[in-house]
Amino acid sequence: MIGKLAKLCFVVLVTLFGSAGIASPLQQPSIIIYGDISNDIMVDTVKIEFWDKVLPGTTPPHPKEFLVPTLPPALFAGTPYSSSFYLEIPVMHGSGYLTIYARKRKDGMLLPSLKMFLVEAGDSVKIRFDYMNAAVLFAGPAADKFRVQQDLAMYQSSENFADGPVMFISASSAQNIRKTPKYLEALSRKDSIPTLIRLVEGTEGVLHYTRMELQKDLYATSAWKALQSWSGKVSENLLNILKANYLGANRTNILKTFVRYMAQSPEEFKKIYKDFDILIPDTEFTENEIILAPYYLDFVYQKAKIAAYMEKHQTINYIAGKYNGQLRDMLLAKLVLEYFRKVENGTALLTSALAIAETEWIIEILQDFYNKQATGQMAYNFSLPDDKGNTVKLSDLKGKIVLIDFWFTGCGACISFYKRIIQPAESYFKNNTNFQIVTISIDKDKQTWLKSLAANEYTSDDAINLYTEGQGHKHDLIRHYNIPGYPHHILIDKTGKIYKAGKLKLSSHKDFIQMIEKAMNE
Repeated sequence: MIGKLAKLCFVVLVTLFGSAGIASPLQQPSIIIYGDISNDIMVDTVKIEFWDKVLPGTTPPHPKEFLVPTLPPALFAGTPYSSSFYLEIPVMHGSGYLTIYARKRKDGMLLPSLKMFLVEAGDSVKIRFDYMNAAVLFAGPAADKFRVQQDLAMYQSSENFADGPVMFISASSAQNIRKTPKYLEALSRKDSIPTLIRLVEGTEGVLHYTRMELQKDLYATSAWKALQSWSGKVSENLLNILKANYLGANRTNILKTFVRYMAQSPEEFKKIYKDFDILIPDTEFTENEIILAPYYLDFVYQKAKIAAYMEKHQTINYIAGKYNGQLRDMLLAKLVLEYFRKVENGTALLTSALAIAETEWIIEILQDFYNKQATGQMAYNFSLPDDKGNTVKLSDLKGKIVLIDFWFTGCGACISFYKRIIQPAESYFKNNTNFQIVTISIDKDKQTWLKSLAANEYTSDDAINLYTEGQGHKHDLIRHYNIPGYPHHILIDKTGKIYKAGKLKLSSHKDFIQMIEKAMNE
């Protein structure tokens, strides 16, 4: 009898508390985020982005987006002076990264609240965003996990603020800037301004800057000491991932500058490169920790690009030869997503990476990218309004060579490319019915778009000028092609297939004309 009663009590307990205390084998693990927002700023929605997989500096993978309406103040719910929110996120891969924004009720502005916080399956945290006191507070089982990351974010922001901005510029341009009234005014006030913008002049300036930055002792910073103080309070694995992210974020910024300038003086930069393994080793953490630390992964990637250049290897071969498993595959995916549009034959690079990769989710990303961007794949059959209110589909233009030019108002590079490359080619093919230019604007305001069309700075009346209906970069067409920057161009062949996707690296309009004529003759 007692045994049956005990069994019955156990069943009741599981029924009542199973979701919170006893995990069912069939129950999908999740992360619970809930909390409130002080009413000094009226917030109607909390936007939460969650990445279960991250490739730093690239999309895909895209985050899952959740728009969570806030609940009004409620005395008996414990939120008499604040609006509240609640979200449970299913987790497929054990961990991920979370970003939270609060949307103001009146103007719709998104207020960044937490950026790229590491979370793990089973985490439950209560968050209070107290904007009046500029504070973010945490409670609940995962509170310490969030507090250590908030500490790190604050110390990193303080370090960046103290360092001040840097501008890399040629020596001649620096001389001109120093003569401008605005610079002279700032210089006259330097005693009252904590930091004056630092001008790093020419290759010599970059070399000196790089040497000094690489010699900084990141293990002696306030941020590092703050992380060390959490030892024993959070898991060693979490702490190592955060340490990796801190080191990676600082080193990546330096190495990106190195990559940008190393071709200008390779021998001088090679002298610095020889000390890389001493100054910035990439062996401090395990492969599993690096995979979960996107900023450190980015550092490893930048270092690999430099090593390949200095040792005269193709970057894809260098990565494939030095790294293994998921780390190698993530680095290959970053390489493809960064350079597909920049190299002469991005499709060949993509195909080579697909042949090497073994990690399932990386293969899925690369295969999807191939299906949407590679030469010979069917182009996205969009349907968009033109400036006269007519709906235009890509399929309407079958039989023609079509250049799609993506742009937005205020894009100086878009104006430059149009006037330097597209406009002369447009005149050359003016009476050729086998070629058509289509421009697609991502302007959010229709009147802004129409005003720009009338100015003839970005396009002409001879082009078919289309509009993404105010959706901007969130339009399905833009997301389909994963467009990272503008201007962006896609050349479509007569059958509606992609001929060339990405930024067209052309020295003159004559190169562009030759490309179009070649497409016409194939």
